[in-house]
Amino acid sequence: MIREINGIPVIEIREGKTKIYIPNPKLYTREDGTLEPAWAPVFYNPKMEFSRDVAVAFLTTLKKMGISFRLAVDPLSGTGIRGLRYINESGNVSKVIINDINPIAYEFMKFNAKINNLEDRVEVYNIDANMLLYLLAMIRERPDFIDIDPFGSPIPFIDSALHTIKNGGVLAVTATDVAPLSGTRETACRRRYFSRSIKVDFDKELGLRILIASIALRAAAQDLYIEPLLSYYVDHYYRAYLVVKRGARKADEMLNENLGFIVYVTKNLRKYVIKGFPIPDVNELRNIKDEYELIGPLWIGKLCEEKVLKVINENAQYLELNTMHRLTRLIEVLISESKITTPYYYRLDMLCSKLKKSMPKINSVLECLRNKGYEASRTHFDPRGFKTSAEYHDVVECVMMVS
Repeated sequence: MIREINGIPVIEIREGKTKIYIPNPKLYTREDGTLEPAWAPVFYNPKMEFSRDVAVAFLTTLKKMGISFRLAVDPLSGTGIRGLRYINESGNVSKVIINDINPIAYEFMKFNAKINNLEDRVEVYNIDANMLLYLLAMIRERPDFIDIDPFGSPIPFIDSALHTIKNGGVLAVTATDVAPLSGTRETACRRRYFSRSIKVDFDKELGLRILIASIALRAAAQDLYIEPLLSYYVDHYYRAYLVVKRGARKADEMLNENLGFIVYVTKNLRKYVIKGFPIPDVNELRNIKDEYELIGPLWIGKLCEEKVLKVINENAQYLELNTMHRLTRLIEVLISESKITTPYYYRLDMLCSKLKKSMPKINSVLECLRNKGYEASRTHFDPRGFKTSAEYHDVVECVMMVS
């Protein structure tokens, strides 16, 4: 039993089929029992196991759909767990590069690759993440899967990832800076993501759409365009899997069709979507009589590819995942949501507050909307929220009827 690596007390843990050694978490835990991963000499966050399980399921799904990856890169690896699981469990990656600028992490990554007998398929580096990505582009070793999974904002790594990724490759991105994206820190959102975010009733979806829009803008600057395959929000982080393809004309089409703004009427939570970038249609704004806030630019296109979701759902049960039941619940809700193109949801408690009505059961509201012929679904973004294709006045009518 290994007790130390480089003098650091460690324990063995297992995720899926992969075992690794991590710094003993008891040494980096608050008095109230809360683990602080950032205190450890090598970063490992057990709460992100679900994210890694989804990623393994996603890569396995693409193999079922005939899409395979020659080279995957995890440039911010910590212990190496994410990249090691990709090569060890998905059956869809031929080679993985894992990297971390922390020299202690480098020793952990090498050790963890060795104990999983993956040394011949895993390359381990100890350099700056952006430097690694630009170096791979320079030597024409273009990955077809890059995973940007930082602590905080992914923005410092997006340009290098887009520059390096193979045409038609998949870029996976995590953002844990939820406050700027969801409206709590408006100036930080403007500075980092080139967008305006305010406090709204659909804040979690707004944050995800601003994140994807920001990546789309940076892609367009390199004559690239993106297509989301899977995007979601859980546990105070955003996650998106985006196909990246080359083409200036398609990039222009992406900006015209999938970027836009939301007009938000605070007094009643009514929302209007205005397609286009960089300037909203002034004529449409003139038609809005209520006082409003203009939010965006944000991604107004689809967040998920329904076909991918269905294959994940069909195959998740055959994977060795500790969070399999949670994964299937998430995917089932995403399948239901993906049928609705409206780029926002309603929070029922806030809507009822505006209408001065007691809050009914969400399922009663959904049933009413479906009886009117509209699509309606709960949303994974918020247990109090629902998405619908219905016009605002029909949403209000249903809430009033069932309250």
